[in-house]
Amino acid sequence: MRHGIYPGAPKYPFTPGYDIAGYIEKTGESVKEFKPGERVVALTQFGGYAQYVCVDKNIPIKIPDKMDLDAAVSLVLNYITAFQMIHSTARLKKGNTVLIHSAAGGVGTALLQLGKVMGLKIYGTASVMKHTIVEKYGFAIDYKNEDFVQRIKELEPEGLDAVFDPIGGDNWERSLKTLKKDGQLIGFGGLSMFNRDRLISNHLTVISTKENFIFYRVPVNNHEQLKENYTKLLKLYEEKLIDPIVGKILALEEVRTAHKLLSEGRIIGKIILNCS
Repeated sequence: MRHGIYPGAPKYPFTPGYDIAGYIEKTGESVKEFKPGERVVALTQFGGYAQYVCVDKNIPIKIPDKMDLDAAVSLVLNYITAFQMIHSTARLKKGNTVLIHSAAGGVGTALLQLGKVMGLKIYGTASVMKHTIVEKYGFAIDYKNEDFVQRIKELEPEGLDAVFDPIGGDNWERSLKTLKKDGQLIGFGGLSMFNRDRLISNHLTVISTKENFIFYRVPVNNHEQLKENYTKLLKLYEEKLIDPIVGKILALEEVRTAHKLLSEGRIIGKIILNCS
């Protein structure tokens, strides 16, 4: 998105910010579903880096009065993405074996937690400093010093049911080698489609011809599905079956620091910008 090549992004200058949480400040005259003061989350896709955001009335989702806003916003993009990939895209079942790349990141930790709730057997790649979090939910693989393909073949000779891979490029090809014959590789995230300032379109086209590859995109315009998924996630949160990991909370003015931390892979879980 920073390089100006994210699909659907407005032309420069524009305000990024995919998911938000806060209070309704004002509503349009025809809006009956919400009233000022109510607490909501929203998947905005763009425009979230701001103190005030104007959205269509179909986008906000109400949250419980006592729910922490940091937890609430963490469930929006990261957990809905993980939930849909597990249940709708890969259609996994209890006991299935999976590999999660970048397992200590925002979506990665969501996949870890939701995978454990579902009873999946989980392997996750991460740097050694992040293995503690991965090992709470499954088996950690040091991607810097281990060949994850060889490691998976040793641990799961028959192969995996699914791999979740936001890295892309050659990593997709290697991930395919860890699958069972009917296993699935789920690619997701902007990083997996881009290499610095160019689209890896040729690579995506070639690998997309493989029957067991699926590239996941958030259905940002399917508001009912998003609300339904979020409601299910709220229930899991209230039952203490999932607990979003917030690695860092920074002021909006520190957005450059936030993106630097993300680029360097130094954060476990989600980074939140406080825009108040």
